[in-house]
Amino acid sequence: IQEIAKELGADKKLKYRIGILLEIPRAALTIDEVANEIDFIHFGTNDLTQMTCGFSRKDSSKFISDYVEKGMFAKDPFTSLDENGVGELIKICMERCRKVKPSISFAVVGEHARDPQSIKFFNSIGIHELSCSPEYLAIAKIGAAQAALKIQ
Repeated sequence: IQEIAKELGADKKLKYRIGILLEIPRAALTIDEVANEIDFIHFGTNDLTQMTCGFSRKDSSKFISDYVEKGMFAKDPFTSLDENGVGELIKICMERCRKVKPSISFAVVGEHARDPQSIKFFNSIGIHELSCSPEYLAIAKIGAAQAALKIQ
């Protein structure tokens, strides 16, 4: 983009940031291969949860309560982020990115961006941008404020 903008004489006029929507575990683990090419990552946690856990939201409704009851998950991982699985994968991705490009920024997209417990986790690892459906903005704002103030 920069080369073409320069050829067209628009390199001083064109301001942009390039990022990715990360939804696949392999992309998270190999992020250092493309980190220099991007300015931000938005974690699509709904699909990332499906791909990491190996089951779909639709199918999991039949058995997820048993998994929670048996302690395999603290809560339904489609409602509140699975910090030990998906959360750890996000942390690994962020660490690998920052080794290559310290200025990269991170955000979360999806239903986890409205869950106060998930927001607290995101805040603790340095994610301070959330994107959720408009009807959940108030919940997300309260969750973000609580996380920033470290309120339960």
